[in-house]
Amino acid sequence: MSDIVDILDSTSNNDPINLNVDDDSDENSETPFQRLLHLHTSNSNYNDRKNAVKYILDALRLVNDVESLYQILSCTKKLADDIVTQVQIDTLEKFVLIIEYLISNVENADLLIKEYLFQSIIQTVGHGNNRIRKASQSALIRLFELEQIKADEIENDIIPALCQLEKACDDFKNESILVSRHF
Repeated sequence: MSDIVDILDSTSNNDPINLNVDDDSDENSETPFQRLLHLHTSNSNYNDRKNAVKYILDALRLVNDVESLYQILSCTKKLADDIVTQVQIDTLEKFVLIIEYLISNVENADLLIKEYLFQSIIQTVGHGNNRIRKASQSALIRLFELEQIKADEIENDIIPALCQLEKACDDFKNESILVSRHF
């Protein structure tokens, strides 16, 4: 018994054991805004960028100044335009919620949507990946339902993008017709 006590005493006094194997202290102390900024800048690790998407809505809900709002939307745009398909999918699938949140809670939301989100939607409305295409089409339809799209944007941006769908395979033609019915 005394041998056990001696071993425990020598371990605790001379050799500190680091019990914190997974150091999440930084992660737990960071706000969603800080996590988003930190993770979205990871150029080499697409999992970090994929995880950054999880923080977009929380960061928006907790934002308290205009500059931070611009940074969140800038991160969102970069993630939506990411070269990794899964990052694009995850981001674009959040666009409807982001749009609804902005319209409900932010002054001049229409300008912010046009500046940070609209081009990503238009660029991916005819994407070859089904989930990317569907997510951008959902966002586009929601913008129309919320009356955030003007006639000149329909003429100059949306119709040409939908015409590209008509020139594609038969499935895209059907999608083009369904989406254009909303306009």
